[in-house]
Amino acid sequence: MPLELSPMQGYFVVELAKSGALFLVIGGKAMQTFELDRPTDDLDLWISRDDHTTDRVYAALQKFCGAPAEFRERLRAPNVRVPIPTEANPEIDILTSIDGMEFENVNRAARDVVWKTIVLRVPSSDDLIRCKQIAIASTEARIASGEWNPAGVEEARRGITRDERDIELLRQRRD
Repeated sequence: MPLELSPMQGYFVVELAKSGALFLVIGGKAMQTFELDRPTDDLDLWISRDDHTTDRVYAALQKFCGAPAEFRERLRAPNVRVPIPTEANPEIDILTSIDGMEFENVNRAARDVVWKTIVLRVPSSDDLIRCKQIAIASTEARIASGEWNPAGVEEARRGITRDERDIELLRQRRD
């Protein structure tokens, strides 16, 4: 399955790539670049928190959705998720960090993938597996904390199952 981006997602990554922002495609869209059948609607991007990148991402967000000024500082903070266009219906999720992983190290080991004429960076399969493992642990901790209602817990458990399947697919691809 080739990398599939919606018009909104394509426009946004073109803006980021042209600006020189440092970002990685992660999640289900990254799985697609390994020729794995991984349908997904949203695009997950992990950005560097350096000033150059956060300024470029902020500029793209302003152009894209009129982001308020406080977004610039949010993009520099760890553990921030910026859903676009809305929390309830994100088509793009921007992440500023992943616990236990350093953007620079993951980016150094990442590979280039061409989408149309734009070069995108995708983490190695080992780093994607680690991202998935961290996501599972984080979700399990949030379930245990009681922060979600029963419907939220059910959705979170589906996400864990999907991430476990993704890990298995990546391991098979690597072997």
